[in-house]
Amino acid sequence: MNASSPTAPSTVARLAAQAARLEAATSAAVGHLISALPSLGRHDAEAALVTAVPIPTRGAARYLEELAGHLAAHPDALTSGSSLCPPVLLRLAEVLYDAGHPVVRPGCAHCGKIRSDLRQLRPEGRLCGTFDARSRQATCARCRRENVRIAARRPEGRICHTCYHSDPEIFEECAECGQSRAPAVRREDGRALCGRCWKRPMHTCVSCGKTAAAALVDDDGALCHPCYNRHRRPRRLCGRCGQLKRIACNARDGQPDLCDGCYRGPEVTCSICSRVRPCTSRDAQASRSAATATGALVQESHALGAVGPSRSTPGGPSARSA
Repeated sequence: MNASSPTAPSTVARLAAQAARLEAATSAAVGHLISALPSLGRHDAEAALVTAVPIPTRGAARYLEELAGHLAAHPDALTSGSSLCPPVLLRLAEVLYDAGHPVVRPGCAHCGKIRSDLRQLRPEGRLCGTFDARSRQATCARCRRENVRIAARRPEGRICHTCYHSDPEIFEECAECGQSRAPAVRREDGRALCGRCWKRPMHTCVSCGKTAAAALVDDDGALCHPCYNRHRRPRRLCGRCGQLKRIACNARDGQPDLCDGCYRGPEVTCSICSRVRPCTSRDAQASRSAATATGALVQESHALGAVGPSRSTPGGPSARSA
């Protein structure tokens, strides 16, 4: 006859302990949630938690305990917009916002893009995938430049974007010119187009009515770059002048957010006067030489450096959605 070990808890006792832990975590989270949002009823709070943390999810009690602990330590977590928070709060803020409650959804600490899947946590807050990739810097194993963004791994080590785009391993035959080059975008049939053959799609701007390259394409339509800068570019406190303005350069590498008045572009040789000055715009011919000189990928139609969440690169979200 098999006798169960006296030290091993029975299945019934284990399940009962799990249920008690889940109930206690839910109760604590609901209490802190109602305290943070007095207009939120208990029933609505419980429903929001169930949506943000489905009960069948493995480890639901742990997520709720993490949420309750964060709300206890930061009572304004749902209204401050800070992304220094656990992932469950991102999902909860999204649920409450969609239900019409007065919450501020946290965004990427660098570009401000609001997402519920900001997975990477940094000292300044959570980052979206784009800026997480930009924050990963090291010494390139090929060109040996230091503190450059890493694009890929190769047998000799990690390589930068400049070396990646000149790497024969990624070259394909362009469907237009037939040359073997790095693909910029792909056509609907899957064949690649190189950067010389790809033309940025033109859209009619829903704001000004002009036909131009789009800075943003969403459900409302397309916005050209001037209209995006005027109406949709994020406004935050400038880290230099301290005023609430449109941000021209997002915070990174120890530099704060900078507004249009405080930001100065990288110094490059002007393609017109040949003087070395802060760059404010680039024509199609000069952009590639400037990119080589600065060791960065320069988008040909952008007037400033990395500006915001809707900046599109060849093959990026805006290009593909066109």
